[in-house]
Amino acid sequence: MLQGKLHSQEDDFRLQNTTLMQELSKLCAQIEDLEAENKRIQDGAPVSDTASQSSPLDGELLRLQAENTTLQRNVT
Repeated sequence: MLQGKLHSQEDDFRLQNTTLMQELSKLCAQIEDLEAENKRIQDGAPVSDTASQSSPLDGELLRLQAENTTLQRNVT
């Protein structure tokens, strides 16, 4: 029984780690986009509205998916 709990916790940790790495990757990409836009602005180019407004929603969606998977495993 304890070994089963340990495996469950390991799976939960892996899922959380994967989710965090995906969020970190998206944040890095967003930072790069913002840095590029900042450089364009400093160079005198017009401001574009291409910054993604869905990034916080993407992170929330990933968090909820991870939580959902964890809860489903706990139910089984």
